[in-house]
Amino acid sequence: MSTFSQKGGLYDRAKSRFGVSDGIRLFHWDFYQKRRRDAEAFFADFYVECTKARPTSTHEGLAQLALQGRVQRHYTLNIDDLATQVGIDTWHPIHNPAGVTIEMHGNIKELVCPKCKVRLPLTPAHAKRLKSKRGICCPCDECKGTDMRPRIMLYDDKQCELIVAGSDDEKLWETMELDVASADTILWVGISFKQSASTEYFKKVRKMLVSCGKQEHTRHFVINPDSQTCFNIQTALSNFSGLHVVEVLERADAVIPLLARMSTPE
Repeated sequence: MSTFSQKGGLYDRAKSRFGVSDGIRLFHWDFYQKRRRDAEAFFADFYVECTKARPTSTHEGLAQLALQGRVQRHYTLNIDDLATQVGIDTWHPIHNPAGVTIEMHGNIKELVCPKCKVRLPLTPAHAKRLKSKRGICCPCDECKGTDMRPRIMLYDDKQCELIVAGSDDEKLWETMELDVASADTILWVGISFKQSASTEYFKKVRKMLVSCGKQEHTRHFVINPDSQTCFNIQTALSNFSGLHVVEVLERADAVIPLLARMSTPE
């Protein structure tokens, strides 16, 4: 699957198709409000790419680690649903609180109604309709006429409660606090920390570690071949002391399968 920012990627193609200076604009709430049909046509293109995509060795390795009982939780910022394809179940505060994957930024393969919050799978027929710049109405009797939206997080999204896993923001952070308190190692996989959202997650996790008295006992492994990644974290934090951060300058597709092959700790 093409990446967003590389030449010829989704952002680059969106610039010419929708006449924007930067393709990332299509993921902003204000753009969605002003040009909703254009944004949803772009999301439909992304959905089609995701349906063709296949899990990587990172996903396969993560699935093995989960089966070995070595993953407390998998928090993903990806919206491509690839973790599900390797058999990793998705967390829900009510229906599946033991689920492994928590979709922090939603799932491109789902629609959600802003009024009743019902979710539906986004189908190829739906994608075709969105590409033609037509909306998809909620089938609920009380919501007829209400346009559903792709369940993906936008920048400055004003409907976050519809997107965050389980639509229960409070329960999500409670779950993360418990996970952080019980973990001895935290892996930050493939995140560049160039975006403020990702650095805010790092800050939040650090605050949780300090709160439960585990900051000095928990190791952070930052897995990314870009040597600027740890520097990006340091510049975002006012104080880097007390953190045990290990920089792993390697691709996740090499590291995660290797971890999965290692023998389970006693």
